[in-house]
Amino acid sequence: MDTARLVIRPAKPPDHAAIAALHIRSWQAAYAGTLPDAVLARDVPEGLTARWHSYTPQDRDLVLVARDAAADGPLLGFAAVWCRPQPYLDNLHVAPAARGRGVGRALMREIARHLTARGEHTLSLMVFEDNRSARAFYARLGGRETDRCDERPFGHRVTGVRVAWDDLTALL
Repeated sequence: MDTARLVIRPAKPPDHAAIAALHIRSWQAAYAGTLPDAVLARDVPEGLTARWHSYTPQDRDLVLVARDAAADGPLLGFAAVWCRPQPYLDNLHVAPAARGRGVGRALMREIARHLTARGEHTLSLMVFEDNRSARAFYARLGGRETDRCDERPFGHRVTGVRVAWDDLTALL
């Protein structure tokens, strides 16, 4: 994708349904084999749809969406950062057809731009240990794996890996 044609903007309530749909598809693709099939088929769609349907931004939340400027097409990606109190990247998902085309990198750059404009300097996230492609992506962007802990998404234990940036200017 020509990232010059990419439009990244803050999400609006009408975007929430598309965000939920992409979030669901992304989890189902990325976590097949990590979470039980029944959880991916039932619990993930129900839980993520409810989450985005009822989402109300808090003061310092940052939810961004990425779309192709040349087309009124589907959502290409989204990112959600909660600043409660420190910036935490809760979600970064790119549509399967847009992966490897610079959308994730562009979203990370835009997150860093927004956060540094607010005077923030750090960012962290948690990624499933089994999600090797995401871990490699964050490493290419300068993310440093710091520790591991147990996570319980939808009641199932997985190992999470914390990734951190101590200086967001590296993402700019």
